[in-house]
Amino acid sequence: MTSLSHHLRATLTLGLPLIGGMMAQALIGLTDTVMVGWYGVRELAAVALGASYFHTILILGMGFGLAVMPMVAAAVANEDTVQVRRVTRMGLWIAILFSALIMPVFWFSGAILLALGQTEQIAADAQTYLRIAGWGILPAVLMTVLRGHLSALEHARIVLIATLAGVVLNAGLNYLLIFGNFGAPELGLSGAAAASLGTHSLITVILALYAARHRDLR
Repeated sequence: MTSLSHHLRATLTLGLPLIGGMMAQALIGLTDTVMVGWYGVRELAAVALGASYFHTILILGMGFGLAVMPMVAAAVANEDTVQVRRVTRMGLWIAILFSALIMPVFWFSGAILLALGQTEQIAADAQTYLRIAGWGILPAVLMTVLRGHLSALEHARIVLIATLAGVVLNAGLNYLLIFGNFGAPELGLSGAAAASLGTHSLITVILALYAARHRDLR
């Protein structure tokens, strides 16, 4: 019974922050949808289409990051710290390579969406969004690698903290940049794209600094 309770507690300690992080990530998308919906129907259609397009590409890149967690965990079990570093480093390099190769898919997204049957106006608006938000693919994939690395080393709480910080930043940037509040420029869907880019970048920077500076991890 003691062994069972110990394993259950360890599982919850690791799992709950990861679940919370995933829910917070979904909340970022919900915030974008709600706030752009207040701005305009056409902009909402473009952002909804652009966000779906972005996340479809992101899922492909997340595979590299998701592979890091079990590989790092196996290296930790074997007390092989060199392999822990090697796996994470290679995961980061692959994320950078993937992001560089996939950027044209965002830059020329208008033509792709037209070929998929979208109207010319919606495709053009979605491309405007994706040409800004698409730069977020690099921090988003890097974030997945770092999340796998930290979770395998039982430092999952920082993932939740960083993602919640991203939720707050995303809401604030949306409020400023979509509507032009407090003297900020009114950018509409471009503002929503910039907010998403800033959010992914913040989360990645927090995780990277934590991994680099924590005395048990660096």
